[in-house]
Amino acid sequence: RPIARSIGFSHREVGRSLARHFAGNGYRRLGFGTANVAYDHRAQQVCAGFCDEARRLGLPEVQVALREGRVEMRQGREMMGELLDSGRRLDGVGFLNDVLAVGALFECNRRGVAVPGDIGLAGYGGLEMAAQSEPGITSVAPPSRRIGELVAAAIIDESSSGQRKCVDLGSALIARPSTAPRAY
Repeated sequence: RPIARSIGFSHREVGRSLARHFAGNGYRRLGFGTANVAYDHRAQQVCAGFCDEARRLGLPEVQVALREGRVEMRQGREMMGELLDSGRRLDGVGFLNDVLAVGALFECNRRGVAVPGDIGLAGYGGLEMAAQSEPGITSVAPPSRRIGELVAAAIIDESSSGQRKCVDLGSALIARPSTAPRAY
């Protein structure tokens, strides 16, 4: 609901695309690691989209791990530990961002949990650290450069029409080895 203009993408769709990707690759028992949902509406939307889409696809209820405070790899490790210790035997976990997902990968490595063999991991942000981790972590990349270009053009082109304008650029899921298709 923009005041005048909105240029971006749907955070809820980011969550949905992650859940669809997991389900499409054979992952059925999903978890989601998120942070700061008490005040971060974007985090709320990504998590809600992930959980809603998993439910729509007929998957079991998503187990959510939540932390408040600064988003760091340590939190990803802690969330992954919580999810692994839950007894739910999850086979795929999405994270609010790539920083948390890389922390989760560290925890999996520490415990000898094979990614993607035992569990798949995915994040959001399209960060270089996710691409360079081993295995590379699947991520949803926002169209940051295009958003910047359109925002700059909108500022330069200040229209006096008063009409609300919303430009949804979508986002791109970058599938990497961390969510390789499951073998049955």
